[in-house]
Amino acid sequence: MKYCFWGLFFLLLFGGCGSSSQGNVILIIVDTLRSDHLGCYGYHRNTTPSIDSLAESGVRYLNVTAGEPWTLPSMATIFTGLLPLEHNARRRGDSYFGIDTEASTLAEYLSRAGFTTSAFFNVIFMNASFGFHQGFDHFDCFSSLGSSSDRNAAQTVDDVFDWLDESQTSDPLFLSVHFYDPHLTYSPPDSFADLWVDPEYTGRFDSTWGQREAVVNVNMGAVNLSPEDLYNLKALYDGEIAYTDHEIGRLLAGLRSRGLTEDAIVILVADHGEEFLDHNKFGHAHSLYQELLNVPLIISGSGFISGTTSSIDVSQADILPTILAWLNIEIPQDIFGIDLLSENFPLERSVPAGMNLEEQYVVTARRNDLKVHLFDHGSVAFMFDLEIDPGEHDYLESVDNSLLEAAKFYLSTPPAFSPAAVLVENVFLDALQNLGYI
Repeated sequence: MKYCFWGLFFLLLFGGCGSSSQGNVILIIVDTLRSDHLGCYGYHRNTTPSIDSLAESGVRYLNVTAGEPWTLPSMATIFTGLLPLEHNARRRGDSYFGIDTEASTLAEYLSRAGFTTSAFFNVIFMNASFGFHQGFDHFDCFSSLGSSSDRNAAQTVDDVFDWLDESQTSDPLFLSVHFYDPHLTYSPPDSFADLWVDPEYTGRFDSTWGQREAVVNVNMGAVNLSPEDLYNLKALYDGEIAYTDHEIGRLLAGLRSRGLTEDAIVILVADHGEEFLDHNKFGHAHSLYQELLNVPLIISGSGFISGTTSSIDVSQADILPTILAWLNIEIPQDIFGIDLLSENFPLERSVPAGMNLEEQYVVTARRNDLKVHLFDHGSVAFMFDLEIDPGEHDYLESVDNSLLEAAKFYLSTPPAFSPAAVLVENVFLDALQNLGYI
């Protein structure tokens, strides 16, 4: 397919070795990106040549668990090193809570260490009202009232380059770039939309489908997807991924041409995945199955051996301490996350996740190939063996007690912070201001 030169490019770009220093930190977050739709994670379509090449220059982590299966709590986990029940940036009842002002974020740690910190985000839940601006010298969150950001991947990369060329900072750089494109609705540019769709498809599940009410109707069983409908939506989703991948390649090429990738660490991760009727539902934020929680994580930089994979149990919370350790910055003792390069990283580790479901908070925990789901306020458990049942369709008759206790322990975790509720109306007003309407 396209972009076959990226493999050699990224190996030359990130393939070196040596000791870490105050190098630049590049954190790329792709929204709604399930790991098994990437080529380097075994997908049958060539969706991600640029990301695949980045994986060839670093470590690809196979067993990475998101904090929750939707944006706000998982992003807060990435930026605080804490799990959702600890940082408390999540939905509770009908209210939303962001990162507490007392919580330290990755940007704040790096700002205190002398970094210029810059963010380019594209979803309303990473708006300043939710606390994601903390520690950033330059904060650019372009969010809208709809289900999609009005700034696509190409525009995001252009804005990054414009800021870089204007800022001319000599300090080490922490740059975080968030791409929203793979989120519903799936509406990639035509050259990417046409890659895998059936040109004869005439159904209504096209690039305009996917507003919240329509997804709810599918998940409630009021609307059924035919195999042709599902195929078309998957093809459009893959087109969004391919488009985003192309722009990630352009971003990294632009950073390299500006001399910003030498001695840098580059991290690529997703906030959560997406379901395509794997368990009879569509979208995300409704279950704890692997299609929503198992996210890609690729890290390239000195200390991360080129072209390798790791099957250790990883949490999104591990990203923050890994970056701090790579920069020789002291890791706070009161976080869940662990430096992925630490000699003391546990050989066996239970990684929890959770979500609000109706009137209760449900949790899961994974250790190696075993995974437990805990319901009914901790009284009902289902255990799966992901090696023999990766789709989580046939639960085991017996339950691993230690993993069950880990899930129950997480369920009982007291919050470390008590953020104030976000006034959603104010967030909407901020979004309108960003769009220039008021």
